[in-house]
Amino acid sequence: MRTLRISALIATLLTLVLAALAAPAQAGDLSRWAPPGRATITPGVQMFTAGAQCTGNFVYTDGTGAVFVGYAAHCAGRGAQTDTDGCRTASHPLGTRVRFAQGATAATGGTTVGHGTLVYSSWIAMHRAGTTAPDACA
Repeated sequence: MRTLRISALIATLLTLVLAALAAPAQAGDLSRWAPPGRATITPGVQMFTAGAQCTGNFVYTDGTGAVFVGYAAHCAGRGAQTDTDGCRTASHPLGTRVRFAQGATAATGGTTVGHGTLVYSSWIAMHRAGTTAPDACA
């Protein structure tokens, strides 16, 4: 039960965005990754989704080598910046374009370093599953 609750919490907090990077990496194939000092899409990259801006958290790969960047689910939400209830706030649809940038501020959009596509939203999954549990929604 505790593992299920933790998994639900993690799923609620994360929205994964497919990074439009070069050919997929194979597990352990470090040769295609940029050295840390030169990598442009890393944890901390700024991500813009339909006007909203958030910071990327982790870079993931799946079993096929596809590359994903995570960020909080509310970053793709259609509500205000303070709307963090996934059961009451809608998400932008899967397929929504995401721009990765460095050096963005409140006054500038920064330098674009890549693009991606929203491929998973825990909020969309919660809506489809009919989730209403207050702890999971918040």
